[in-house]
Amino acid sequence: MDKMETEQPCETTTNLADDERGASFLAFCHVASQVSATTKRLEKAALLGAYFAPLNDDDLRIAARFFAGSVFPLSDQRTLNVGQSALMKALLEVSGTDET
Repeated sequence: MDKMETEQPCETTTNLADDERGASFLAFCHVASQVSATTKRLEKAALLGAYFAPLNDDDLRIAARFFAGSVFPLSDQRTLNVGQSALMKALLEVSGTDET
């Protein structure tokens, strides 16, 4: 892996899949990578604000929960109990890629 790949693992390309979910997840991944790369609170807020602005209410609720690290509201005691291998399998299936 070269230096660029380690710094920007979710870099967007002009050759995005036609699948809207895949493109949406790629955008989410790119913003998450940018947010984690900075310690500046105002920069994080600007990145998230730009990502959240075009989302409809339903997508905004979901995205905000994922960025917060929890898919359920704080008042909800449920947990997902999904392991890393199950999550990776689902992501690979939805994106149409393989591990290699």
